[in-house]
Formats: sequence, C-alpha cells, structure tokens
Amino acid sequence: MTYGSVNADLRAALVDLLAIRGVTAQLTPAYKNPAQALAKVQERSALAQRYRTAIWTYVHRLAAIAAPNEFVSSAWGPTRQLAARTAPLRQKDGEFAGPTTAELGTPQRVPVLEAWRRAAVAAVVGAERDSLGMERRLDVGHRLVLARDVADIALTIAILDHRYRHVPGWTPVDGPDRDKKHDYRDSAAIVAAWAGAQAPYEGYAVDRYGWRPAARPGPTDQHEPAERALAALRNAAIHLGHEMPSARAMTRILELTRQVTVHTERLAGPFDYLPGLVLRGKELVLSELVTRFEGRISGRIGEGGRSVAELTTATSALNRTMSVTDDQRERLLRVGDIVRTAIGKRLAEGAEMFVYCVEIGRQLDPEPHGGVHRSIPVYGEITDETCPFVLGVAKDLQVEPEPPKPDDSSIASRRVLSEAIWLGAPPCRPRERLETASEPATVAEPVAVPL
Repeated sequence: MTYGSVNADLRAALVDLLAIRGVTAQLTPAYKNPAQALAKVQERSALAQRYRTAIWTYVHRLAAIAAPNEFVSSAWGPTRQLAARTAPLRQKDGEFAGPTTAELGTPQRVPVLEAWRRAAVAAVVGAERDSLGMERRLDVGHRLVLARDVADIALTIAILDHRYRHVPGWTPVDGPDRDKKHDYRDSAAIVAAWAGAQAPYEGYAVDRYGWRPAARPGPTDQHEPAERALAALRNAAIHLGHEMPSARAMTRILELTRQVTVHTERLAGPFDYLPGLVLRGKELVLSELVTRFEGRISGRIGEGGRSVAELTTATSALNRTMSVTDDQRERLLRVGDIVRTAIGKRLAEGAEMFVYCVEIGRQLDPEPHGGVHRSIPVYGEITDETCPFVLGVAKDLQVEPEPPKPDDSSIASRRVLSEAIWLGAPPCRPRERLETASEPATVAEPVAVPL
C-alpha cells in the first residue's frame, strides 16, 4: 500500500464529490411525512460529516509530515499554519466524531454518501499505514508534493462545505462561526499555488513510498534450477535482515557469495565485480569469538545457519544452470545486489557492535602445556587501525538502490483534481471582490529558499 495508491483513491472520490450536483435532493428521501424526511436528511448529513472528519484527520497528519517544526524557513510558514488550522475540532465529550468501522465497511446506496465513504476509507488507510516510516525518507521535493496534496484536499473540503451549506444539519469543518483562528482557506490557496509551482518532477516519486507487508521466505522446490536459485537468494536476504550471523557463519556466507557472484558473471555476463568480496588472508579472516567475548553479544553467537543454507542451495542451483532468460538475468542481478547489500550491512553492524573481531597479534600462553608455552592469538575490535579492509569491504558490498521514478498516472490524477477544484470553486460576489481589492495583502507568497 503506497502513498500514491492511497491518494489516487482519495482524489478519485473527491473528484466524484465535486461532480455531484443537487446534494440536498439526493440526501432527501421520498417520505410523505416532512418531519421524517427532515430527520432522515439530518441523519445522512451527520454520516457524511463523520466521513469528512476522517478525511480531515488525514489532512492534518499529512500536513504535519510535510512541514515539521524543524523547518524554520518562512517559505514553509503557510504550510505549518495549514497544519495547525486543520486539527479536527473536538466535540463536547472530547472525542472526534469520526466514522465507525461498520460505517466505513458498509457500502451506501446514496451516491453522494458512497463517494464520501470511499474518500474516508482511503483517508483512514493512509493515516494508519501510509505515513509509517515515511518521514525519514523524505527530502524537500517530496515534502513539496505532500504540501500540494494537503492543500488540494483542504480546498476541496472548503468547496464542498460551501456547496452543502443549505443541507440541514451541515456544519463547516472549521466550525459554524468561521473563526479566524481556524480559517484554513487562505493558507490552503497559498500552499497549493506555491507547492504546485515549486515541486520538482523527482519529488513525485514519493508516490512509491509507504507501507508494505513484511517479506516472508518462500519455498525453494522449483523444478528449474534458475528459479530455485532466485528463490533461495531472496530467502537469504530475508534471513539476513532478521538474524546476525556468527563470525564463522559470516565467513561461510562471504565464501558462498563469492561463488554466487562467479556463477552470476558466467550466466549474466560481465558486470561490476568486487574482488574483495571474500576476506582471505591470515589477518583478514574473521575469527570466531572466544569465550570471554560471548557476554558482550547478547547470546547471538551461532546464528546465520538459515542464511548459509539458502546460499548453499542457491550456489548448487546456479552450478546446474546452463543459461538464463533476459527476465531471469535482470532478476538475478537485482537479487544479487540485495543479498550483497544485506551482507555488507550485517558486516558493518557486527564490526561496530563487536560481534566480529580480528586477530591483532599473538602472545605466549601464561599456562604451559606439556612444559611448553604456546603462542595464542590476541583478538581485538575491527577498526580503521586494526583492519580497515573489513570496513572497506562492508561499505563496498552495499549497493545504493536507484531512486524510485515518479508515476505519471498519479501526476495526471492530481491535474484532474486541481481542474475540478478551480471549476467547482464558488464564485466571488462583486461586493466581496471590492472589499478584497481595497484591503492590503496581509500574506505574501512564500519564496523557496534552501533549508
């Protein structure tokens, strides 16, 4: 579930809401009793407003992600102001009047209520899943796209509130009194114009971010050796993400990785191969931890057996593979980068956490064995002074993934919503136009400055 898929559903529902006319007529049932008809209209109006509350909560959370408090530049002032003014208003009992799970999961027969329900479902999914772990991955371009999306949704809600003002029981999202402390319309208009103009094309790659289910190992019983090797390599990468291999297991993993790389070069052709994948040499081989170090690694010695087993399966399957298709070649190169990156991260973490050590010298055993004082190794931490080659290999193994590319279909859906907003905006009365022209501008359009 990515940010782009969630917001594409939300934008589609909002475009449908902007296209619906005659809202009061749709919400009014064909009852002969006027009192019953009025009560039913108020009930449907309350349901639509609960759906709107879910959307507004999502808008507030997304605005806070787009412009955190660390952004002290004045250019982000309207976005921070929009985040503050989109906080959902609490009811008298202190709770938000949001929809229940049953209201979200039950399709509505009335088209306008069904459109509100679809928008609320997308907003709830986005608020609960879409923003998980996304803040640390955002740059300025991504946040500009988020700010534009927030402003477009806020402007849509403002238009719908204006259109529904004659519906019995309808209250604007910022309250019935139009308090200036909660008036978000000016900030939303400024942010929509500014962020829409400043957001770079690469920033729309934020549509690829979001929540994804955790990967689980799969079976490796495929009949074709190439497919079996691909499945085993994928499983090895998953296991490396969950376990810290012991020093002995890491040594075996590095040797198996070298063999996998040799077979990959044979099947897929020459590519960027790092000859330092395997740590060989007396002073470079990772030494198994001795008893005195076991208490410093939280009992994690001995892990890594599943990764070794999967890499052994992959090596054996690749040894039986004579040729691969173009699709298998691309997948083999991609999964190889993933496995090597996982190994490099574990190697760096193990060196930093003292899970792995190297032989830094030798000394005479103070206790004689058979009257002879044997020479025993002295182990030490892996640092730039003791063994810089290990840290260099750990860094070289990690392949920087290519940045995700923007989804042109999501960009097109944003244009559709923007056009619907400006076509559905309420007209300005001549009197209001004269008053606006006579008043001096209080908020200037922000200018993008480097943070």
